[in-house]
Amino acid sequence: MSSNPSDPAPPVPARRTARRRRTDLWVWLGLAFALVVGFCVSIPLVNDAYARGLERALLETPLPEHTERVDSLSRAGRFAGAGNGMEYLGAMLVRSDLPLDRLASYYRGAGDERGMRVSVRAASERTDSRFEPGVEFGRDLDAPDLFLVTSTGGGPGGLYEQLDLRGH
Repeated sequence: MSSNPSDPAPPVPARRTARRRRTDLWVWLGLAFALVVGFCVSIPLVNDAYARGLERALLETPLPEHTERVDSLSRAGRFAGAGNGMEYLGAMLVRSDLPLDRLASYYRGAGDERGMRVSVRAASERTDSRFEPGVEFGRDLDAPDLFLVTSTGGGPGGLYEQLDLRGH
């Protein structure tokens, strides 16, 4: 038999077509599964990245005179009270010879310039928050010259805030 380009292709056996459909189905199911798992894994990563942005903004703020940075951290979760919703925190532990009120006014001004909500308090001061600086920083915070500078903010919004289990 001669091979003529105008000859039609031989028919595909029905059994091979059914096998191909099953393979295609498994490929699509695998892709759908990967998308769902990928989205679920990305939720805490996106929220943690937003909290790291708050910490980075604090670290980029110049330090006042007679002040040194001791440590910093960022957290995403639920820190205050009951209810649902994510909270984002960037925190910096500083040692300073300045009084609390001068540090607070300095960082409040710097926060206003950058669009952040910044607060300053003595590191030894206890609050009702679930954020425990002594535990988080892993050190004793009773020194009178240690201060905690925190920046809080809203997050990326949408499903990333609603579906993160740390906010519930």
